[in-house]
Amino acid sequence: MDTTQHFIMVWIISIEILILALFTISTLVNYFKHKKRAALYLVLNYISFAVAMAFHLIGHYDSVTSGNTTDFYNDASMYGKVFIVAGILFNLLFHAQFTEVNKVWKYIREVLGIVLMIWILMPPNYTYGGRSTVIITYMFMAIYGLLINLFLAISFFKMGRRTTKRRKELYSLGLGAFTFLIYYILMTIYGMTQSFLVMIITQVDLFFALLFYFIGIYLPKLE
Repeated sequence: MDTTQHFIMVWIISIEILILALFTISTLVNYFKHKKRAALYLVLNYISFAVAMAFHLIGHYDSVTSGNTTDFYNDASMYGKVFIVAGILFNLLFHAQFTEVNKVWKYIREVLGIVLMIWILMPPNYTYGGRSTVIITYMFMAIYGLLINLFLAISFFKMGRRTTKRRKELYSLGLGAFTFLIYYILMTIYGMTQSFLVMIITQVDLFFALLFYFIGIYLPKLE
């Protein structure tokens, strides 16, 4: 990426963080009013992605001021991915507020997420590590994110089909999970290609994924 592309990303990510802050505040108010754990876990999900974006923002800004893509940008982006995985874990807790979940599989999914976070923090993923390790990490994240969000999307859509009372809400949450699924595929493609266009599409996809979750929580109030 050149300096102009980093500069564009600084603005795009700044806008996304601002929107996420609005989502977070609004959902937090909802939590304090109704004391529902689903809203709390959604808030924690938003915060996780906001922190992840903040790391990306700092990295892009460092590259803008330096005039080229820096090692710090690559390292900051990798640190941000720890919080992206944390967001997946909060999504699992969010989903568990809507339906009964098999405890064994629940713990397996959560433990795998924690192991992945530890893997991302390993030194080979950073400045002095090999490019092959970084690509493997992107692939691990893609596989984990894809499988988890495929499970969430199918589950939310199934719940929506079984009820009429909250169907639109559940379908919106299902769309959010499905859009997250696409996000992890795009993120892996970017990790392998470093394509600026793919990065733009990835950020747009992430925004819509978070928006669908937001709508899923607020839809009953809008009808």
